[in-house]
Amino acid sequence: MNKVIRYSLKYSLPLLLFVCLAGCSEEPEVTPAEYSRLLTGETSKTWRYQSFEFIFDEEDINPVNLTPPCLFSGSLVFSRQGRVLEINDDCSPLDRNENIGTFWAVNNANATLTIGGLEPYTIKQLTANTLVFGFKTPVTFNSINTQTGFAQFTFKVQAQ
Repeated sequence: MNKVIRYSLKYSLPLLLFVCLAGCSEEPEVTPAEYSRLLTGETSKTWRYQSFEFIFDEEDINPVNLTPPCLFSGSLVFSRQGRVLEINDDCSPLDRNENIGTFWAVNNANATLTIGGLEPYTIKQLTANTLVFGFKTPVTFNSINTQTGFAQFTFKVQAQ
């Protein structure tokens, strides 16, 4: 008798659990991934350029601000629909009334942002109001001194 009960529990309990769980018909709510939602808001969000600096790996070297003046009026507009990115700046050779359009993708698992199919940028900070991303790269000074570090862009949400 003891064998029968053990055998019944061993095989019928998993089967019963499977039948109960398979019968659930609740549809999961699909929500956009966290980074995408922060980048675009509900439909689109405009990020105003703040700074571009190089942060050296060696702690005794201060970060260098490398901001070209034409970028101070620059912005990025991330749109959820079609993952379109509009780049607005005065640095491009285009007419100032034209904007550069491309696509974007974000990977939540490894915190990267890809713009236009180029190498992904590392997202250092992304909140509802601040976007900081960049890439690791060497920089050569005076043709002989090469330092490695992180080239970092900072954007803030543009007030509506």
